[in-house]
Amino acid sequence: MKYINRSNAKENYTVIPNAISNDENLSWGARGLLLYLLTKSEDWICRKADLIKQTKAGERVVERILKELADNKYLFRIRIRGIDNKFSWETHVFDSPQINLSFENNKWKEFYKSKAEK
Repeated sequence: MKYINRSNAKENYTVIPNAISNDENLSWGARGLLLYLLTKSEDWICRKADLIKQTKAGERVVERILKELADNKYLFRIRIRGIDNKFSWETHVFDSPQINLSFENNKWKEFYKSKAEK
């Protein structure tokens, strides 16, 4: 007997590592938000205000979950200075914890530079 039933999706689906849903370091809320973010296209811009509009949970909950994802290295936010000298935030989301990617060891800067060159 089948207890888990899946459709045979041929379009409009995302392949995501099972490790995300099994990561006990993440709350159910963080797992859900991460899965939501990973369904977006690679060039989708993650804005906190847009995420807040997508849920009934509210701003504080979204902020807490984003921090949880950052603390577990699934998400990195960097501050960017624009041409007009105004700052904005850029968010990068990953489907696995980026253990070796941090500001302290300059790996993040190398990663960001390699993405900018593409």
